[in-house]
Amino acid sequence: SLLFLSVMLIGEGACLGTYFVTTYRQLYWCRALTGCSVGGALPLIYSVLGDYYEPRERGWVSGAISMGCGIGISIGQGAAGMLGPSFGWRLPFLVVSLPAMICAVVVWICIPDVERGAGEKLTLLLGQELQTVKNDARLDGIE
Repeated sequence: SLLFLSVMLIGEGACLGTYFVTTYRQLYWCRALTGCSVGGALPLIYSVLGDYYEPRERGWVSGAISMGCGIGISIGQGAAGMLGPSFGWRLPFLVVSLPAMICAVVVWICIPDVERGAGEKLTLLLGQELQTVKNDARLDGIE
C-alpha cells in the first residue's frame, strides 16, 4: 500500500512538474518519470487484486482495470483538448495530476492491506468445503 502510494506520488508529482518545466530536458524527465510510474503501478494493482479476488473472479476484475485505464486516458485527452486551446498546453497536466494525487492518498488511507495470497486461500477453503459436502452426500447415498 505504501509502495503503491509512493509510485503514484512520484508519477503524479512528475506530471504536476510538467506544468512548471522551462526546458525540453525537464519535460523529458518529467514525462519519463510519469511513464515509469505507470509501469510500476499496473503490476502492483494486478498483484493486489489477485489477493482481493479468487481466481475465477480475476478475469472480469482485470478487464475492469484495463477498461478504467482506457477511460482515464480518454478523460485526460478530452481535458487536454478542451483546456489546451484556451489555457495552453500546461494546464491539463495540472488538472489531471492534482486529483490523481488526492485519489492516491485517499486509497492509501481508506483501503486496508489484504493478506498476501488471500484469494487463493479462500478458493482452497471453498474447494475443501465443497469436497466435504460431496463426501457427505456419498456417505448418505446421494449423488
